[in-house]
Amino acid sequence: MQLDVVDKGLDAQRCKAALSRRHPPRRSSGFTLVELLIVMAILTILWVIASPNYDPIIVGNKVKQQKYEIATSLAMARTEAVKRGALVRVCQGTSGSCGTSDSGSESWADGWRVQDMDGDTVIHLEQGAAPNTTLSYSCGDYVEFNTTGGRVSSSDGECVFTAGKKGGADYDTKLSIGRQGRVQLDYTE
Repeated sequence: MQLDVVDKGLDAQRCKAALSRRHPPRRSSGFTLVELLIVMAILTILWVIASPNYDPIIVGNKVKQQKYEIATSLAMARTEAVKRGALVRVCQGTSGSCGTSDSGSESWADGWRVQDMDGDTVIHLEQGAAPNTTLSYSCGDYVEFNTTGGRVSSSDGECVFTAGKKGGADYDTKLSIGRQGRVQLDYTE
């Protein structure tokens, strides 16, 4: 092709100019590394600002889990009392004597156990509350069920377990135990 151009009397400069008009220099269609890093930094900042805070959801679920675990233990104790024909207690603490000052624990949040009072047999053991949650009971250190499944207590009214978050009442949820031993969960949350 260059020979044809030379034969027609065109010089080399004019040849280069003609070729450059036909094939303009290629321009890069990608991004530079700096541009890419800047865009990534902006997207990261936007993601951090726009993403929701999941802490309230996690704490709320831990409190609900705590409530369901104590409800399960209470239902188990009531069933075992009827099945065994003996007094069964749900006691705070994971060791020590049930219903005495030597319960092995200072609060329900440290754990609890289901115990047959005739043979002092531990039927079930629960290791305690999830971190940053609390559990309290309005009627003492233990819940006792008789052979008919009723709650034995010095209190004539209902006794209430309250599960919540340490340092705040925002997540408090209640579980009540009537004289008949029936456990009722508070579903108003």
